[in-house]
Amino acid sequence: MKNTDVSIAASNNDGRNEIVALQAKRIGIPQVIAIIHDSDYISLLEEKGIVTICAPWSTAAMVENFLDWPGVAQLVEIGRGVAILVGVTVNEKVIVVVKSIREIDIPKEGVVAAVIRGSDFVVPRSDTLIEAKDQVIFVGPSAAIKKAQETFAVKR
Repeated sequence: MKNTDVSIAASNNDGRNEIVALQAKRIGIPQVIAIIHDSDYISLLEEKGIVTICAPWSTAAMVENFLDWPGVAQLVEIGRGVAILVGVTVNEKVIVVVKSIREIDIPKEGVVAAVIRGSDFVVPRSDTLIEAKDQVIFVGPSAAIKKAQETFAVKR
């Protein structure tokens, strides 16, 4: 198991997925993902540092998104993929820090839906400044949101 970076528990049995995920974490696999159908399992697994995905119709896309963008949390898939709601935490070394939303190249098909700053909800306006450690929530078609995520990852 020393060469294993990721474990994904993805059977059709929540109990089995929970056990496999907990065992994978216990033996030291750094990134563990569990696919579940019953939300009662979420808190236990997340307390142990296990990423839980609880949306059976979109699990493959969500696992792929998590592996491609480990610092990004896909929150909701809307209309079976027509749009997604995604959160990204802003790194202090990226070019968008201390820029207003209007100054950032966000595809017109996507929007900044919210900014979470610490424990505060900030309603995004064109003059809202993005700060390091903000969680920025985007909504829009997947391709537009991926471009917005890429913009928010460009280092200075």
